[in-house]
Amino acid sequence: MKTVSVEQVKFSADFQLVFRLIKGLIFLTIFSILVTLIALPPHMTLQDIIVCFIAFMPTVWGMLLTHVLFNLAFSRGP
Repeated sequence: MKTVSVEQVKFSADFQLVFRLIKGLIFLTIFSILVTLIALPPHMTLQDIIVCFIAFMPTVWGMLLTHVLFNLAFSRGP
């Protein structure tokens, strides 16, 4: 989502509608995937989805910390 926000600032209001549509499509895609996982076999429960989310949180947190570290390291001058 940050990429979409950065691009929105870069191109200003000219493409604001396009970027709002992209954000909406991203949300609808994620929502439809969750509904599909819950509705279709193997009938994932809400607890299963929460467990999967918790399992991937450390990975995402590590990626965010790495991004912040490299961003700080490369944004400073010599």
